[in-house]
Amino acid sequence: MVSKETLRIRDILVEVEKEDIRQRIAMCLSAYSPSLRNRFSSFIGAPDSKAKSAVCLSLASQNQEQVAIVSLASPDIKSQVLRQHAILDKWRLDDHFLGLTVLHSPEDHEADIYAIHGLGGNGFDTWASSSTMWLRDLLPSSAPFDKCRISTFGYSSSLADRSAYAGIRQWPVDFLNQVSHIRTSEDDRQRPLIIEQRVEIMDLKLTLPKVLNRLGSFPSQHPSIRLDQGGALFLATPHSGTREADWNDMLLAISEQAFGVRNRDLVANLRSFNENSMASKERFSALSPPPPFYCLCEGKKVPYSRLRSFVL
Repeated sequence: MVSKETLRIRDILVEVEKEDIRQRIAMCLSAYSPSLRNRFSSFIGAPDSKAKSAVCLSLASQNQEQVAIVSLASPDIKSQVLRQHAILDKWRLDDHFLGLTVLHSPEDHEADIYAIHGLGGNGFDTWASSSTMWLRDLLPSSAPFDKCRISTFGYSSSLADRSAYAGIRQWPVDFLNQVSHIRTSEDDRQRPLIIEQRVEIMDLKLTLPKVLNRLGSFPSQHPSIRLDQGGALFLATPHSGTREADWNDMLLAISEQAFGVRNRDLVANLRSFNENSMASKERFSALSPPPPFYCLCEGKKVPYSRLRSFVL
């Protein structure tokens, strides 16, 4: 899943400043010509057509370099920047947000926050509404989170991604490896961490509890992360699966062949009260020391599959 209007720029040297990036983005857009769709939007008075220069930009340190998150005014403008990426020097651009992305990195931060999206989401848009991404735009200006390093973790979350081979067993490993890669200093290893997961389409605790279970089973493989340092926040996460995934075998087989739905790897593990989900809950309950956690769910019906319903 790609972000609709936002790009990630990596491999930026530490001496580069926000204004340097803004100037490069402006160069990419200097020859911008709106698509026919955007021209029609301009004709009917939609605001997107006038927002060519409206760029929301953040810059954070990650692994001895910097990563920039650039939110543009429309998908058309984002595509223009991607096409003109040669103007952006040797920086790497993408809109899929796979892996770990640091959004806010104050000096001498006191804790780490890692956000993991659900199926059907990505590392940026899951946490955004309109042009505001609350982990980037709101949380860093609110105490005590202004003193936290804030990151997101993205993975191939589409149910119909035929090119994806990594699944629910590999995602926790990838997450822990990348977190270990940025928690390298002795100070980092002593800082607490908070991990949060949010449901997107149909999800169970595919990633977060498996992360914690792996820490409990193989602590020596990730010495910079300890159970007694962390806590978890589940946002609308159906821990025992969901009835929305209770498809019959024939429907699953048809969906797998016709649409590439990842049957065995994902959908089977989404069914309500499935075996893997229940086993994960038991292992999570047996963790020692048990990490503190909170579970939050929606109180109103939300848009889901073109209808309004409760996910939980």
